[in-house]
Amino acid sequence: MKLTLSCSRNRVVWLGLIPLVLLLAVLLGSFWAASAKDRLFNQLYDEHLVIGGCDAATKFCNRPA
Repeated sequence: MKLTLSCSRNRVVWLGLIPLVLLLAVLLGSFWAASAKDRLFNQLYDEHLVIGGCDAATKFCNRPA
């Protein structure tokens, strides 16, 4: 009886807890990567957003020929 109880605990660990821990690690890594991507995108957008240049280009394109 003790052998089967030990075997079932071992099976629970290998088939239940380890995949759950790996899934949580993948989800946390994915969340971290998405957050880093968003942070870098916002930084790039803020650095290269030129509102004055867009207005000048619009005025240039709309001028009479």
